[in-house]
Amino acid sequence: MRFLVIPHLPPAHPRGPAPNAPGSRDQRPSTARCRGRSMVGTPTEEAAVQEAIELTHDQCERLLRAGITGRVALSTPDGPHIVPVNYSVVGEAVVLRTSPYSLLGTYGRGAMLAFEVDGVDHERWRGWSVVARGRASAVTDPVELEQIHETWEPRPWAAGARHLHLRIPWTELSGRQIGAGWDPLQQLPVRRAV
Repeated sequence: MRFLVIPHLPPAHPRGPAPNAPGSRDQRPSTARCRGRSMVGTPTEEAAVQEAIELTHDQCERLLRAGITGRVALSTPDGPHIVPVNYSVVGEAVVLRTSPYSLLGTYGRGAMLAFEVDGVDHERWRGWSVVARGRASAVTDPVELEQIHETWEPRPWAAGARHLHLRIPWTELSGRQIGAGWDPLQQLPVRRAV
């Protein structure tokens, strides 16, 4: 068997990373065989790609309510951003705390946002993802703020004052899991218990 050797060319852009610099990607085709190996490099009996299964609305909501951290996707004048956050679910809405001067505080109020939570099991090649979409609003009503405090106050891990509560009532809730025969809710490393 003969292999065609393709030399690794430096990036076309002079400011790109050197070919072997940290963070650069080797663009050469791989000659390594991947069949029978997992993503973490351990041999498996069968390295078959698993089926994607749509989650029901109820499954999506249970996973969303059980989580603690997620990501918010929003659009700004500089382009899209994804912001990791701590959150809670109160009623039919995702609630998070932020600063009024943050990306979320500045561009999130009144905007359509996508909020995502997920879990991945690298060893077994399975995982799940839930996305909630809705228009965010600032929570200013004292009664609603009290309800948030009583139900589950989102507690940001990052330092700094985060007094703005954003509420994202979902108008769309969807999700899927990769692989059958397991319950993503039972596999959560940390589960919120309200």
